[in-house]
Amino acid sequence: MAEPETKSASMEPSKLVFIPAIGSLGDVYPYMALALRLVKLGVRVRLGTHLRYKEIASRPEYEWVEIGGDLEHTLATTPEGQQMQKSPSIFNAGLIKKVFYPLMTHWFHDIMKHAADADLLILGIVSLLAGFSCFEKYPNLKGLLIYLYPTTPTNEYAPPILSGSSTSWFGWINSLKWSLSDRGAWSVWGDE
Repeated sequence: MAEPETKSASMEPSKLVFIPAIGSLGDVYPYMALALRLVKLGVRVRLGTHLRYKEIASRPEYEWVEIGGDLEHTLATTPEGQQMQKSPSIFNAGLIKKVFYPLMTHWFHDIMKHAADADLLILGIVSLLAGFSCFEKYPNLKGLLIYLYPTTPTNEYAPPILSGSSTSWFGWINSLKWSLSDRGAWSVWGDE
């Protein structure tokens, strides 16, 4: 009969992986699955999501933390967000900045705070811009970038920030959305 495995006192404590899952449930669910798999491999995991996903995303197997800056909440509750929903033009860079700058500031501070004691930071495309600075502040922190959706422009899919149903002949609307998304994303941080 085989002896049950036990951790010896000389084994190093398991590494801590922090995963900030910013965005919709489509962003959160894959990271939840990854977190559970890492836990099964003996890794300590901290998963960060927006507060509205706490009941869905928090599990006893890993630590759950809040990441502020919920885009859906901002769009529904702020005058700028409501204006952006009424006229979602990427050409209005000032409005985009008014909506996204506070969100990205929340993301930046929360990711920075929760990554302080982590060994590995797993970033997605949404958390990349805000989380990348962690590597400067915490030089021993390792990183991994995971893309959950297309990362290069495609006629078949709109970019995540401008997702939604867009059907047109030859997919030209999605191509336009990719171009506008790229310009808009970089203009938000252009003054910093």
